[in-house]
Amino acid sequence: MTVTNTLINRIKEVDNFQNMACYCSNWKEFTEELSEWGVYSAAKIDFDDDTLDINLLDQFINNWEG
Repeated sequence: MTVTNTLINRIKEVDNFQNMACYCSNWKEFTEELSEWGVYSAAKIDFDDDTLDINLLDQFINNWEG
C-alpha cells in the first residue's frame, strides 16, 4: 500500500478528518485547516511528504461525501 493510500484510509477512519474533508475542496485547503489546530500528519505520515500523490489526494478530498 502506498503512503497516499495509507493516508486516505486514515482520513476515512477518523471522524474529525472526515468532517474536515467534507468542508474542504482540495488537499492544500485540508492541510491548511488542520495546521491551524497543530495537526501536520496522520498515520505517521507528514502532510508534506514528497512521496504523496497530491493529485489523488485532491481528487479524494474533492469527492469525499462522508
